Amino acid sequence: MKKNNIYNNLRIYKIITLIISLLLSVILLLLIASIPDYIEFIFENGRMALISAHAVIVSVTLIIIALIDLITLKMLQSVTDELHQAPYLDKLTGIPNRYSCDLMFQNFDTPEHMKNIGCVLMMLDSLKDVNDTHGHETGNHLMADFSDLLSRTGSPYGFVGRNGGNEFLLIIEDCDNSKIDLFLLDFAKNTAAYNEKHPDTPIRISYTSLQNPAAGTDRFFEFITLVYKNFRTNAQKLL
Repeated sequence: MKKNNIYNNLRIYKIITLIISLLLSVILLLLIASIPDYIEFIFENGRMALISAHAVIVSVTLIIIALIDLITLKMLQSVTDELHQAPYLDKLTGIPNRYSCDLMFQNFDTPEHMKNIGCVLMMLDSLKDVNDTHGHETGNHLMADFSDLLSRTGSPYGFVGRNGGNEFLLIIEDCDNSKIDLFLLDFAKNTAAYNEKHPDTPIRISYTSLQNPAAGTDRFFEFITLVYKNFRTNAQKLL
């Protein structure tokens, strides 16, 4: 936290100094341009022309440097944000990884969150066939496409994450049957559209869903354990 504060303070200081330099340079150019007959006067005086040209070059250079530094700072901020997010995102799929899932499990582990919590657990059944037939590189592309589709479809409903391996979770707060049914309907529609374009590497999944209070637990890790148990005994197919 302290390192982030130091970085932010330096970034703010740099932006302020760059803006001041930019303003002073623009003001200097405007002052030069506002003096009557100044251009004609400096061309009659070689030394004055040299000084004026030097001032203009310095001002323009400061403006260019200021703009470059501002762009560089913006790019650096983007890189910093990516580095900050890296420990929380799965490298292959770009969605929250198991570490992020564990953090979310801790956040959900309260009576308020557990009251009407819901979960959908999905596994990509077609991954093994694609790996065996087309190779692991194609399988990785399929996994990434599936994760992107799941994230786009599931994020409006709740938290989407890859809980390691071939296990994907959607956690829904204030959940009821209608929310899960609507999500599955949206996901099936989007997946069908994907499969039409990728007949050789289709998305086929197994899934299960569970809600509280039907699960009868007030601990989130117990709830997730029941979700996995339900998947082993009662998994359903989608596409």
